[in-house]
Amino acid sequence: MFNPGDLVIWSHTPRGGYGYTFGIGAVVVRVNKKTVTIRVKRLDGRRVEIRVNPEKLSPQILIDNGDFEPDQLEGHYHSSVSPFELPTNPYEY
Repeated sequence: MFNPGDLVIWSHTPRGGYGYTFGIGAVVVRVNKKTVTIRVKRLDGRRVEIRVNPEKLSPQILIDNGDFEPDQLEGHYHSSVSPFELPTNPYEY
């Protein structure tokens, strides 16, 4: 279903997040039979690889209609509960 290099949205439910789920942008790194390894960018700027259940992933659809500049989206998906962020430029991974 997913291939390395695919842009995806990871439905992340943090521990202690009181049931809230966040959509986190990620890039698929490896695909195994039971898990998918994704690369995400933490709020502190580090990039980490995480193994997740493929059921928690959905394809990321990028629509470039020229309405937004990348800096206008900066911080839009930041959360004080989730340590991850949706990249403003997914191609930087």
